[in-house]
Amino acid sequence: MGAGEGEDDDSRKEISLIITREAEADLLETFAYYEEQEAGLGTEFSRAADACIQAIVRSPKAYQIVHNGIRRAALRRFPYSVFFVLNLSSVVVVGCLHASRHPKEWRRRG
Repeated sequence: MGAGEGEDDDSRKEISLIITREAEADLLETFAYYEEQEAGLGTEFSRAADACIQAIVRSPKAYQIVHNGIRRAALRRFPYSVFFVLNLSSVVVVGCLHASRHPKEWRRRG
Protein backbone atom coordinates (compact mmCIF):
# COMPACT_ATOMS: atom_id res chain seq x y z
CA MET A 1 0.00 0.00 0.00
CA GLY A 2 1.23 3.46 -0.82
CA ALA A 3 1.35 6.34 1.61
CA GLY A 4 -2.09 7.33 2.72
CA GLU A 5 -3.86 4.35 1.20
CA GLY A 6 -6.48 2.90 3.47
CA GLU A 7 -6.51 5.97 5.68
CA ASP A 8 -9.64 8.00 6.24
CA ASP A 9 -9.10 11.32 4.46
CA ASP A 10 -11.41 13.02 7.00
CA SER A 11 -8.88 12.38 9.78
CA ARG A 12 -6.51 14.94 8.29
CA LYS A 13 -9.02 17.69 7.59
CA GLU A 14 -9.40 20.68 9.87
CA ILE A 15 -12.93 20.74 11.28
CA SER A 16 -14.36 24.09 12.31
CA LEU A 17 -16.83 24.43 15.17
CA ILE A 18 -20.04 26.43 14.92
CA ILE A 19 -22.33 26.80 17.93
CA THR A 20 -25.78 28.14 17.05
CA ARG A 21 -27.44 30.87 19.10
CA GLU A 22 -29.99 28.36 20.40
CA ALA A 23 -27.23 26.01 21.54
CA GLU A 24 -25.35 28.87 23.20
CA ALA A 25 -28.55 29.86 24.99
CA ASP A 26 -29.02 26.25 26.15
CA LEU A 27 -25.49 26.19 27.58
CA LEU A 28 -25.83 29.54 29.36
CA GLU A 29 -29.27 28.70 30.77
CA THR A 30 -28.06 25.35 32.10
CA PHE A 31 -24.91 26.91 33.56
CA ALA A 32 -27.06 29.44 35.43
CA TYR A 33 -29.43 26.73 36.68
CA TYR A 34 -26.63 24.58 38.11
CA GLU A 35 -24.79 27.57 39.56
CA GLU A 36 -28.01 28.55 41.35
CA GLN A 37 -28.28 25.03 42.79
CA GLU A 38 -24.73 25.04 44.16
CA ALA A 39 -21.82 27.44 43.73
CA GLY A 40 -19.30 25.94 41.32
CA LEU A 41 -21.67 23.35 39.86
CA GLY A 42 -22.36 25.55 36.84
CA THR A 43 -18.62 25.68 36.17
CA GLU A 44 -18.46 21.88 36.38
CA PHE A 45 -21.31 21.67 33.87
CA SER A 46 -19.47 24.05 31.53
CA ARG A 47 -16.31 21.96 31.76
CA ALA A 48 -18.25 18.79 30.98
CA ALA A 49 -19.94 20.47 28.00
CA ASP A 50 -16.62 21.84 26.71
CA ALA A 51 -14.98 18.41 27.01
CA CYS A 52 -17.87 16.81 25.15
CA ILE A 53 -17.75 19.39 22.35
CA GLN A 54 -13.97 18.98 21.98
CA ALA A 55 -14.42 15.20 21.74
CA ILE A 56 -17.03 15.76 19.03
CA VAL A 57 -14.64 17.99 17.04
CA ARG A 58 -11.86 15.37 17.34
CA SER A 59 -14.05 12.43 16.22
CA PRO A 60 -17.46 13.58 14.98
CA LYS A 61 -18.23 10.32 13.19
CA ALA A 62 -17.89 8.40 16.45
CA TYR A 63 -21.36 9.58 17.44
CA GLN A 64 -24.51 7.94 16.16
CA ILE A 65 -26.97 9.71 13.89
CA VAL A 66 -30.25 9.89 15.80
CA HIS A 67 -32.46 11.72 13.27
CA ASN A 68 -32.03 13.25 9.81
CA GLY A 69 -28.27 13.79 10.10
CA ILE A 70 -28.38 14.98 13.72
CA ARG A 71 -25.87 13.23 15.98
CA ARG A 72 -25.92 13.04 19.77
CA ALA A 73 -23.11 12.99 22.35
CA ALA A 74 -23.89 12.56 26.04
CA LEU A 75 -22.16 14.67 28.69
CA ARG A 76 -20.43 12.93 31.56
CA ARG A 77 -21.97 13.40 35.01
CA PHE A 78 -24.87 15.55 33.79
CA PRO A 79 -28.10 14.29 32.16
CA TYR A 80 -27.58 16.37 29.02
CA SER A 81 -26.64 15.64 25.44
CA VAL A 82 -25.03 17.81 22.77
CA PHE A 83 -26.82 17.57 19.44
CA PHE A 84 -24.86 18.42 16.31
CA VAL A 85 -24.72 18.15 12.54
CA LEU A 86 -21.54 17.19 10.70
CA ASN A 87 -20.97 19.05 7.44
CA LEU A 88 -18.04 18.67 5.04
CA SER A 89 -15.76 20.98 7.01
CA SER A 90 -17.63 21.85 10.18
CA VAL A 91 -19.45 20.60 13.22
CA VAL A 92 -22.59 22.64 13.92
CA VAL A 93 -23.84 22.32 17.50
CA VAL A 94 -27.60 22.85 17.40
CA GLY A 95 -28.44 22.21 21.05
CA CYS A 96 -27.51 21.00 24.50
CA LEU A 97 -30.64 19.54 26.00
CA HIS A 98 -31.69 17.61 29.08
CA ALA A 99 -32.28 13.90 28.52
CA SER A 100 -35.94 14.27 29.51
CA ARG A 101 -36.70 16.91 26.85
CA HIS A 102 -39.04 15.80 24.11
CA PRO A 103 -37.16 14.68 20.96
CA LYS A 104 -39.26 17.12 18.92
CA GLU A 105 -37.18 19.97 20.36
CA TRP A 106 -33.80 18.84 19.01
CA ARG A 107 -35.33 17.47 15.81
CA ARG A 108 -36.75 20.93 15.09
CA ARG A 109 -33.28 22.45 15.33
CA GLY A 110 -31.61 20.16 12.81
